[in-house]
Amino acid sequence: MRIKSSVCVFATLLFLFEQICGSGASSTNDFSFHGAGVIIDFTFPEEAPPTESITHNLTITAQTSLTLENFTIIIDVLVNASWQQVYMEQVLFRDMLQNENLTSYSRFTLPQNAHGKLHCFMHVHTNITVDPLSYTF
Repeated sequence: MRIKSSVCVFATLLFLFEQICGSGASSTNDFSFHGAGVIIDFTFPEEAPPTESITHNLTITAQTSLTLENFTIIIDVLVNASWQQVYMEQVLFRDMLQNENLTSYSRFTLPQNAHGKLHCFMHVHTNITVDPLSYTF
C-alpha cells in the first residue's frame, strides 16, 4: 500500500512539473482580417515580459488585382500610465496582382516599464473600397 501511495504521489509531482516547465514556451496568436479585397494574416506572441523582443509575421494577400493605397499598422504598449508607440509599418500605393503576397517579418523590444496588453491599430484602404477600413485589437 505504501509503494502504491508513493507511486501516485510521484506521478502527480511529475505531471505538475511537466505542466510548469512546458508552459515556459510562449504560444502565438493568429489574427486574420478579410476586407477591402485583401486577406491580412498577423501572427504574434500571446505574451511577453518587459524588455523582451517581440517577433511578428504579417502577410497581405490580394484576393483580386488591386492597388493597396494605404496599409498602416501601429502597435502601442502601456508604459507607466501612458500609451507608447513601439512599432509602425506603412505601405503606400502598391499594385498587387491577384493572389500576390506581401510578407513582412518584424521585431521590436518592449520598453522597461511596459505592462498590460498591446494595442494594435490597422488601417486598410484599396482602390476597390470607397471608405478605408480600420480595425483595433
